[in-house]
Amino acid sequence: MLKQQLLRDVSVRADIEVTCFHYEGVNAIKRSLLKGVALGTEDLPVKIKLVAPPLYVMLCSSLDKVAGIKVLNDAIEVMQAEIREAKGDLQVKAAPRAVDERDDKLLSNLMSALEAQNQEIGGDDDEEEQDEGMGNVDIGA
Repeated sequence: MLKQQLLRDVSVRADIEVTCFHYEGVNAIKRSLLKGVALGTEDLPVKIKLVAPPLYVMLCSSLDKVAGIKVLNDAIEVMQAEIREAKGDLQVKAAPRAVDERDDKLLSNLMSALEAQNQEIGGDDDEEEQDEGMGNVDIGA
């Protein structure tokens, strides 16, 4: 039983905000996030999920909590350097920490709620009603 507890994966999570309002914009953000993901290994995979722009969640599953926290901190440093080169910004909203099932469930609920808000509802058409103005007026008569 003790061995089973020791071999259980620990989820490590960090919440970050990444923005770039300059020329490269979205491409700079994407490049920055990919550099962070590239720091992950087979034993310490780094995943980044979009919650709602500009909020992202970094995740890492590991047998070693300290190693998981370290890899996320290293990824944050690399991403900060990359996004700042493009005159963007990365802010850590919640530092890397071990999370439990309750935290995972809260994140899942938050993402579902934001996705539901983002769904198109009736009346969200791109075509707007146009006023006819004064209608058909024959002024030359």
